Amino acid sequence: MDVTEYQLIEYIALFLTALILMTFLLRFLVFFVFCVLVRWFYLYYKTASLRSEKIPTYGKTVVVTGCDSGFGHSLALHLESCGFNVFATCLDFDSEGAQALFRMNSPKLTVVHLDVTSDSMVQEVLTRVKKSCGETGLWGLVNNAGMNFVGDAELTTMEQYFLLSDINVYGMVRMCKAFLPLLRQAKGRIVNVTSVKGLMSIPVSAPYTMTKYAAESFSEILRQEAASFGVKVVIIEPSNFGGATGCLNPEGMARIENQLKDQGKCVMKSECMWT
Repeated sequence: MDVTEYQLIEYIALFLTALILMTFLLRFLVFFVFCVLVRWFYLYYKTASLRSEKIPTYGKTVVVTGCDSGFGHSLALHLESCGFNVFATCLDFDSEGAQALFRMNSPKLTVVHLDVTSDSMVQEVLTRVKKSCGETGLWGLVNNAGMNFVGDAELTTMEQYFLLSDINVYGMVRMCKAFLPLLRQAKGRIVNVTSVKGLMSIPVSAPYTMTKYAAESFSEILRQEAASFGVKVVIIEPSNFGGATGCLNPEGMARIENQLKDQGKCVMKSECMWT
């Protein structure tokens, strides 16, 4: 074959390659558009059904813990805008989140001081909520308050293990035990915020992960027990939202840094004892 025939074969090969590539891209584009349309119609149907099944909020009361920042703060604002009567609990009244809630000056939003590790403070909040909805019962309880921590299992002090358990697990238990009578009265619901770490274990998070596994187990058992009274129990398992929740925001990271320094002091003390 001469040069002209070789060039002709080369042109034909390039044309066929381009044709195959264009066919593939066209089919991919059609498939992509089809997927987008299916998703759009699905979301449209879901949002339309949700709009048609809008929950009447008048006279319904919800208690949300951990409203200084993150999920709790945003949820309190959203529920208030929907018309719920909201009791937003904050650990620190001087925090930016608590002050923002105070500045709203809304008759439907009550900011209350609460440390979920304190039995007496939980009872004080219960007394205030009873005065508000004692006749109708409590429509919802959201256990959102929590604390994060990072550190090796060996280096984490026992005080740090106990502190995280008291907040993330027993704080949730305290709130559920205290408010269940009001929730039964209204056939309400409990929303327990745990974490994806309640489903998987990764290094340098032993104390936090332990508490989330415990919170998952407690919630599953409570869900089965409370169902006979018409009370629903729901678990929310956030993933990588540390910076948004307040657990890993600048203040949270400063707290963790101080706790890691405490670990270092304990290690140094232990090594001195063995030398």
